[in-house]
Amino acid sequence: MDIEQLVATVLTIVGSGGVAAVIVKWLDRTKTSASAGKIDAEAADVIQKASSEVVAMMGEQLRQALTRITALETSIATKDLKIKEMDIEIAHLRSQIRKMENGK
Repeated sequence: MDIEQLVATVLTIVGSGGVAAVIVKWLDRTKTSASAGKIDAEAADVIQKASSEVVAMMGEQLRQALTRITALETSIATKDLKIKEMDIEIAHLRSQIRKMENGK
């Protein structure tokens, strides 16, 4: 084997190894991209499910708050009516007191 054959053999081995390395690197990058895409899809699914749960929970809390607001508004209206009735009664009692004071 002379120097030319040796150089040719070394170049063939190095050259094919270089091509193989490039192919392996490209395949790894493709695999990594596919894995990243899969991870992104899984993350998006988790985020979507979590946000759906949060929206459902907030919807329930909103319904409960609206029910409580309605009950409080009813209670306020009832108390306002009672206050008006008591104001009328107080006015009537004051009128009676004045009559009694003037009648003495």
